[in-house]
Amino acid sequence: MPTDEMIRRTRSALPTNEKQARLTVVLEERRKQEFDAACRELGSNPSEVLRHLIVDYVRGSGRRAPGHAPPGANPPTPDSADDGG
Repeated sequence: MPTDEMIRRTRSALPTNEKQARLTVVLEERRKQEFDAACRELGSNPSEVLRHLIVDYVRGSGRRAPGHAPPGANPPTPDSADDGG
């Protein structure tokens, strides 16, 4: 999960004069609740965390992270993404 410093870097990476866009993500309700809770525990919100992850991924560091499919690969199925919890 991102630290306060990572969130600050992400905010500074967002130009204030650019148009904003929305991104819709479909996932299981349980995953969303877990994600929301994890964000709250870190004093952040889901939008900030996702912005950070997207910026980090586009800059290249997320492309080699374990568990992340490379661009063009088949996304994980819900069963393969399940952590058993």
